[in-house]
Amino acid sequence: MADYAAIIVCAGKGERTGLPYNKIFYRAASKTVLEHCLDKFDCPKIVVCAKNDIERLKEITANFSDVTLTLGGDTRTQSVKAGLKLAKDYKYVLIHDGARPNISKKLINNLITACRQNGSAVPYINVKDTIIQKTDNSFSSIDRKSLMAIQTPQAFDTQKLIKAYSEIDAELTDDSQVFSKVWGDCHYVYGEDSNYKITTSEDLLMFSQKSSCDYRIGFGYDFHKLVKDRRLVLGGVDIPYEYGLLGHSDADVLVHALMDSMLSALGERDIGCLFPDNNQEYKDISSLKLLEKVVSILKNKNADINNISITLMAERPKLNPYITKMKENISYILGISSSLIGITATTNEGCGTIGRGEGITAMSVCQLKL
Repeated sequence: MADYAAIIVCAGKGERTGLPYNKIFYRAASKTVLEHCLDKFDCPKIVVCAKNDIERLKEITANFSDVTLTLGGDTRTQSVKAGLKLAKDYKYVLIHDGARPNISKKLINNLITACRQNGSAVPYINVKDTIIQKTDNSFSSIDRKSLMAIQTPQAFDTQKLIKAYSEIDAELTDDSQVFSKVWGDCHYVYGEDSNYKITTSEDLLMFSQKSSCDYRIGFGYDFHKLVKDRRLVLGGVDIPYEYGLLGHSDADVLVHALMDSMLSALGERDIGCLFPDNNQEYKDISSLKLLEKVVSILKNKNADINNISITLMAERPKLNPYITKMKENISYILGISSSLIGITATTNEGCGTIGRGEGITAMSVCQLKL
């Protein structure tokens, strides 16, 4: 199907899902939501449109030879227009939301076939629930037989869609609305119930649990000494303190324990073997960068994180004010909800090396799904 291109719009956020980052980066079955989308399109040109998280998107799209990343706009309309500039040489174009990872190749083929015959093809499903319309003083029922829930991807004759967008100034939420205002009614094709858009935390749960899996548990432990003239970095957060942790990297004891628990669950060697302290590549490196490397190992093993529990032991300084930010940093790298990460901080009641303020310890338990 060399005559069509696909545009994937990635402007969504994670607010309603409870994620502190764009939901397209959420991981399930060892891939991000966006990667699940990209896997479904067998065409010579796929354009990913986004305004934010460009560096992270570059890392993901670099693994796909047929994908081009372009800068989107503040609105969906602006992003689609940016994508159309790169898809203009193809006879047909599919516009898809990056938050719909369950689209099937069968539906894509059906849409392209219908579009070739009709100039457009828009997927829909029937509305199953009773619909009530609220007015100021009353409620009235609407015949659900006359209602359709519209999905993506939506297929169009490329030049007709470009012309439609050039003539419409309003910011519309759906490409079929833009197309129909200029060219009349679209052609509709029955879609798939499984092709839902990830919007809420319940959608994320349904997406991540759609296949059976095995579980593994790993444990990680790390300790670093506190010394003068070093930054104190825990969970990727710079914490104001007169001492910092001694180490070859940034000595982020929390992330080190986390990585070892993840590797342990996979049956892999620990971070001392993966990132040896005699390798200058890792000198003063952020441990969050090392965590990204461990995530790539998880991906190669087709493993997902089910949940994480970490305990920090430090007499000083007080760490509770920084825990929320630690969780956000880690959830972003791992591509999971911060609600799946538990971090607690405690003291050693003045006893031993920890109690004397000579160092900080972290212990981590990680459960993986394979």
